[in-house]
Parts: sequence; structure tokens; C-alpha cells
Amino acid sequence: MSSVQDVSFHIIGNDLQRDKAVKHQRWKWNLCRNRFILTELHRLSLGQPGAPKSEEGRFRSLTRRRTRLQR
Repeated sequence: MSSVQDVSFHIIGNDLQRDKAVKHQRWKWNLCRNRFILTELHRLSLGQPGAPKSEEGRFRSLTRRRTRLQR
């Protein structure tokens, strides 16, 4: 009986650890994405050469690809 309880507790512990790791990974992804968004917005606001429309499209496709990887 005690061995069964130990095993179930062990499984629960592993699940918690995995959830923590997944959350941390998402946090890192979000951090990278937010930093990327900020730098892109900064570059666009500075008005560097390059059509903003095409930049926006490229940027949107990048974020879409990233979110698909995340799931």
C-alpha cells in the first residue's frame, strides 16, 4: 500500500516539475518575442529605409511561426 502511494506521489512530483519547466520555456519565448517586437518597433519609429508594410508582414509571419512552435 505504501509503495503505491509513493509511486503516485513521485508521478505527481514529476508532473509539477514538467509544468514548471514548460512555464519557464514559455516565459523565455515571450521574453524573446517581446524584445524582438520592441526592437522592430524602435527601428520602424526611427524611419530607417525599407517599406514599413513589408516589414510588418515579415514580422507578423515570424511571430505566427514562433507561436506555432510554442504549442
